[in-house]
Amino acid sequence: MASEWVRAEIKVFADHAGMTNGDIKLNFESLERSGFPFALDWHIKNPKIEMDFHDFNAVALARQITLSIQPFGTQSIFAKSQNSTVFLVNKKRKLKLKTKFNISQFQFSLDLKNVLHTHFTTENFSLHKAVTGKTDEEWREVLKTQNFSGDIRIPSNKKIIQHHAEHHFSFLMADVSLPANNILRVTRLDRLFGTLSLQGKPGKLSLTDLITWRDSGGVLDIEEIQLDKGPYNLKFQGTLALDATLKPMGAGTITFTGLDFFLAKQEQAGKLTKSQVKLAKLAILLISKPSSENGIKKTRVPITAQNGELRVGSFRLFDLPGFIR
Repeated sequence: MASEWVRAEIKVFADHAGMTNGDIKLNFESLERSGFPFALDWHIKNPKIEMDFHDFNAVALARQITLSIQPFGTQSIFAKSQNSTVFLVNKKRKLKLKTKFNISQFQFSLDLKNVLHTHFTTENFSLHKAVTGKTDEEWREVLKTQNFSGDIRIPSNKKIIQHHAEHHFSFLMADVSLPANNILRVTRLDRLFGTLSLQGKPGKLSLTDLITWRDSGGVLDIEEIQLDKGPYNLKFQGTLALDATLKPMGAGTITFTGLDFFLAKQEQAGKLTKSQVKLAKLAILLISKPSSENGIKKTRVPITAQNGELRVGSFRLFDLPGFIR
């Protein structure tokens, strides 16, 4: 009975957000209760949680998860996990991801407008992608951070009119490590944070759902995504939608602070040649709008996504992927 209650509570919040395509499978070694009568705490030893959402199959493993509710308080669930690993598999796209974290805390709650609020914090979070090696499949680290926190707001999957629904996500990562061959040419960041809002209701992100979302005027509003590294930072702001071929389209700006210092450091480290630095400065000069704020020099560059291409100013960077494969 206790396990059925735990599974049912998880499913209530997952179904509210439209996350599940079916049932949630829950297995564990043992289950203990504490905190009665002022709270109900369920300590789940070595749990394994399986569920399907969108095109992904998710499997979560942990040494222990503690679920807590307060019978006389708001409709909330508090969850704390230890030594957790989550696997995400998308067979259609042949994509396998794995996340690992030591300690995580989640709070799920429903407000009076039936909006699901989720706040989370994790320690020693890492993201890995499965790649095919010479002899076998192996995991390649994509990102690692000491602290990862965020807030998510999701309207009811059933009660919010589609074009009025708004999904909100904000996050903060501190002390971030990146692979050596990344496009940013830096392997460590002091901070990575952002705020995004999704207008409309994307359903389960199926092809039909995406077409409906697009035709109903759905957009992704990127209020800001900012990367901080010592004396320089990069911030992106913009709006994205989907075109007729379900490829991203939209416009925004990239704002650099400390760009000259960054290019000089890249040259000193041997990552860029002197001629490459000169060419980069010339290209940025042609397309940017320099400004200053509180005496700090800033460089703003327009960026657009259109006709399946990503462009910075008039320069084409690369082709954009679509949702149809």
